Amino acid sequence: MSRSILLFFAACAATLSYVQGRLVAPEGSIIVEADATESLAPGWAVRGPSPRDAKIELVFAVRQRNVKQLAEEVLAVSTPSSPKYGQHLSNKAVHELVAPSPVHARVVHEFLVGNGVTDIQSLTPNGDMIQALVTVEMAELLLHAEYEELYHAESGLTIHRCITSGYSLPEQVSLAVDFVAPTVRVPTIRSAKGTSYGARTRATPNTPEVLRRIYNVGDAQGS
Repeated sequence: MSRSILLFFAACAATLSYVQGRLVAPEGSIIVEADATESLAPGWAVRGPSPRDAKIELVFAVRQRNVKQLAEEVLAVSTPSSPKYGQHLSNKAVHELVAPSPVHARVVHEFLVGNGVTDIQSLTPNGDMIQALVTVEMAELLLHAEYEELYHAESGLTIHRCITSGYSLPEQVSLAVDFVAPTVRVPTIRSAKGTSYGARTRATPNTPEVLRRIYNVGDAQGS
């Protein structure tokens, strides 16, 4: 399942530092960097560092379970020769099937609370999308990242991304999530006036469907 990102272990630093102008995360973290060929979509320009007090709806996509089983179920209900043909799963059944491990959800929640985040909510019935409303300053502390303000002149849209620095997570947290957004992905504007993946004044919307589509991670839904 391609996400067009590079994951590798940091092995050189015990504390946050810089090496040849690049952000280096604490030892034991996993670093996520944007693919250099996809880091900045056409029409976008970097204005500079994001304002420290700008707000970000930071979403942690907790790793789903039984995704392969769900794919098999979808194939079965769509195949005329299958005994399960036409027996589509309900939305509730799908959410229950792919619900993340409670351990993974707890790891993410404890990571946020332990770092002083108070505005936390689940965006989905099964808890596979956890949102934290934080300032840019807090997001950078959580992700060991540097956010930059990006501006799209034609649409007038301004967003915040860490496309240059990438981001990192403690290993335990990284194993519990598929991705964190908004971070390294930049939306493509589809029309002359601000129609993108839900373009709005602050950023693209952090809805489960949009995020899993942008990051090429399956979004499990029922009928």
